[in-house]
This record gives sequence, structure tokens and C-alpha cells, in this order.
Amino acid sequence: MDDTQLFARVKKAIEDTLALEPDQAAALTERTNLVIGLGAESLDFLDLLFRLEDDFGIVLPQKEFQDANRLGLSEEDVATADGTLTEPAIARLRELMPEADQERLVPGLKQNDIVKVLTVGSFMGLVRRKLDEKAKAEA
Repeated sequence: MDDTQLFARVKKAIEDTLALEPDQAAALTERTNLVIGLGAESLDFLDLLFRLEDDFGIVLPQKEFQDANRLGLSEEDVATADGTLTEPAIARLRELMPEADQERLVPGLKQNDIVKVLTVGSFMGLVRRKLDEKAKAEA
């Protein structure tokens, strides 16, 4: 599947999840921030994950970008006692999510606020990684 096809399918899932008006849907790009640009809330993300799982036949963990093991870091490296992400965690997220809203992926970001950096491209990247994992497992 090429990036154009992937974008179209992820975009459709976002349109359906957020019940976007036609003009909002037409303005979606890979860089559109789902929280800041579209007003997505936590329940919207759950719905979006379920839609993407159904559409692509993959499993998307709800805490993909908050789990220390998935980030390749120890628990101590992920967040301070108040939930603020550490520098190693932010650096790792930048590597894992180059398509995220990098301007908001900065020191002081709280673990619970990671959703505020997610873009359409973030979900495209996540789906692409899971599709690649699935293909390797089936090979």
C-alpha cells in the first residue's frame, strides 16, 4: 500500500470518528493536529483506534506512545513523579514519531498530554509500523 492509499484510509477513519464537515475533511493533511486542529478528545482516540484496527486488520495498543517498553526506555527514563516526560523520553518520541507535531514535543510535556502532539501522519506512521510488523510475522 502506498502513502496516498494509506492517507486516504486513515483520513476516512478520522473523518468518520470526528464527524467532520466536508470543508474540514478537505483541509486535512498529514500535519493536521487532531487535538488542537480538530478538537479530538480521549474517547475519539479510542474510537479511531478501533476503526483503524478493523479497517487494516491490526492491533493498536491504546498506550502505544506512553509505555516505557515500547519506547525502549526504563520506567525511570519515561516520566518524573508528576508525569513530566524526561529528555530521553522526548528524544525517543521524536525518533518514533517524526510525523508528530514536533513544536509541541518539548521539555515539560506531560505523559498524559502526548495525545496533543498526534497528527494525521502520526496515525499513518503507527498503522504503517503495525502493517510491517504483521507482514514480517506472516512471512
